[in-house]
Amino acid sequence: MAVAFFGGSVAAYATEHFIFAPELEIAYRVRYGKVVTYTTSSIIKPAGVLQVVPGISKAMWIRLCVENSRWGVAKNCRAYLADVQRQFPNGERDRIFWDCMPLEWANDSGATIDIPTGIKGVLDVMRSSINDEPRPWFVNKGQLDRFDRLFGTAGTYFLTVLVSADNARAKSCCLQIDWNGEWDQIEVSEAIADWKAEPE
Repeated sequence: MAVAFFGGSVAAYATEHFIFAPELEIAYRVRYGKVVTYTTSSIIKPAGVLQVVPGISKAMWIRLCVENSRWGVAKNCRAYLADVQRQFPNGERDRIFWDCMPLEWANDSGATIDIPTGIKGVLDVMRSSINDEPRPWFVNKGQLDRFDRLFGTAGTYFLTVLVSADNARAKSCCLQIDWNGEWDQIEVSEAIADWKAEPE
């Protein structure tokens, strides 16, 4: 009896966590990936202090699409910026950020969301505005001042974003960001990640 119960429990666990477990897919999609918005107020960050300024604001958002491609509901999906590298003209890269900075879901969904089968969650990665300093900054409500200068100069950057859920394996996506120094001149594409769990 005990053996049968144990065997049934193992089978049920395997069915729930492996056979019918959710699976996250994260990718840059043109339809969702680069969005320009107009609002009646703008957010600026002089000297590390967030301020809301009345008036028309035009902003560009760089976003990733996260989808649950299998069964069930992916519970408490969360995302992190894990790595930022800058590329030099000779092709070599320099790691300028390695951490796990929580990112925000679009439409003010908060730090975590549930994603049912076939549903896409949209993740805000970067924001750049005509009223900000002429550089992008990462979408994170608790952003610290030390992250402000990750885009201090124009150039090519590679960002690695990780997304995970309570009941699904973590997935990653690498973005290549080509920025020429103007707030709205940002080219985005997926790239091959040069990221490891531990920096060298």
